[in-house]
Amino acid sequence: PGDQLLGYFNQLSITAWVNLSANGVLQSIVARKTSTEGSHSLDISGSNKLSFTYYDGASWNEFQGTTNFSSGTWYPVAATYDGSSDPVLYVNGVADGGSWFSGNTGKMDMHNTGTVFGAADSGNTAHLNGKIGHIRIYSGILDTVEVEAIHVQEMAMLSGEPGLAG
Repeated sequence: PGDQLLGYFNQLSITAWVNLSANGVLQSIVARKTSTEGSHSLDISGSNKLSFTYYDGASWNEFQGTTNFSSGTWYPVAATYDGSSDPVLYVNGVADGGSWFSGNTGKMDMHNTGTVFGAADSGNTAHLNGKIGHIRIYSGILDTVEVEAIHVQEMAMLSGEPGLAG
């Protein structure tokens, strides 16, 4: 694994904005899939919760947040993962809590597609039905203060945008 544990870096943070047009199906915000350890994705799960999923070389592991996403609302989301402890998920600039999902993640496709936005792979599986924006991928762990600062900065920039959540 080395410095490529998560496909990009040894530690990873992703931030984005998402506005769903439909609920109840797996929808990928950003994914990186290769045929090796380090593949990962930031998604809205079929149960309408933010999730971070990664491949450890043997199986997919999915960590799901607690916030239920509604369609038609913009949500700022973030995930941080250091490769060893639980991922931290954020919704509206606030840590969302969560737990490990203990079912079939439905993520067993291993394609060498690199990084894909709005789908789980180049075949458009887990297509995001809605809008995404302001995607940022960092080579390190953002802390709560940094995630909140990004949220506040982008809220100020987007003030007046209809349907913002927080």
